[in-house]
Amino acid sequence: MNGLGRVGGLVWVLIWLVSGAQVWAFPAAQSGQRLAYGQTVEGFIGDEQEEQRWVFSGVAGDVVLIDMLAMDMMQLDTLLTLLDGDGNTLVTDDDGGLGLNSRIGPYTLPADGDYVIVAGRYSGSGDYRLRLSSLNTAPTLRLGKILRGAVGGDTAVEYYRLQAEADEPQLVRLALSPQADPLGYQIMVYGPDGQRLMVADPSEGGVTLLLMPEIRDTVAVAQSEDGEGGAYTLTLTPSDEELLRDDVPQRGGLDALTTEQRHYFVGQRDDVVRVTLEAEDGFLPAFYIGQQGGEDLLFSADGGAMKRISATLTLPADGAYVVGVYPGQFTPMEGDYTLTVSWQSR
Repeated sequence: MNGLGRVGGLVWVLIWLVSGAQVWAFPAAQSGQRLAYGQTVEGFIGDEQEEQRWVFSGVAGDVVLIDMLAMDMMQLDTLLTLLDGDGNTLVTDDDGGLGLNSRIGPYTLPADGDYVIVAGRYSGSGDYRLRLSSLNTAPTLRLGKILRGAVGGDTAVEYYRLQAEADEPQLVRLALSPQADPLGYQIMVYGPDGQRLMVADPSEGGVTLLLMPEIRDTVAVAQSEDGEGGAYTLTLTPSDEELLRDDVPQRGGLDALTTEQRHYFVGQRDDVVRVTLEAEDGFLPAFYIGQQGGEDLLFSADGGAMKRISATLTLPADGAYVVGVYPGQFTPMEGDYTLTVSWQSR
């Protein structure tokens, strides 16, 4: 399993998305008509028509979500493409949506003008629904502000924008307080380019996230597949954790309630850093290093029989990095450790 996905198991939510607190409108009939933000349409993909095109007008800076949902995923494997007005491909997605469905976004439109959504297939045939949403009017989640919402019924997902208010990176705690069963909900956080930063179970009490200045993330609160959802409150508070600093050891520990602990640092492209994990009292943990929101790990070690593990690596990009610590093989599940990040060159 990708270490960055250890926050919580991904529950495939077979539901249709809503932007903000909007309710799904009755789908328009199959056609090549123009779409407006918040509109749902439906169509059919098969051997005689392998794709359908839908046109909408946007403004530079609009942040959009485009979702394509197969009515029967056993029959149709969807494929979604966004073109500019000249027919140039901007982005393509196969399985980035709910379940194995297709999803584009959050995506920021680069210019004013018309855009073309190509609803296609990877394989199979069948009916589908297509939803075009804008995040520009979604509520903004700020430190100290409580937002209230509800999912379930016609409103299966609600979206919020998330932006740092300081000039420096901020570690924050995002928490959802449910009215009913915590397992009835799911929290997903997406970066500005649509990459999924994390998926979390509200029963864990909240998730820690590193906000970068001038970058807007998106928070989605969804009804889980087997849950009823319901009303909830969403809060953002400063985290008690601190960023890893150069050559400053940071203590941590794992126990029955904390089976993985994450630590964060900010780096720049081509920085060379050395990450050292040292355990105490016979505890032999494992750890991984990755970019926040990245799909691939930069380093991982499952511990083995070593009390001290070090890794030196060159950072591939500017941004936030995560060091996740979890129990290694053949070791107690609980114990304390220290973690140090040292910059070898900058």
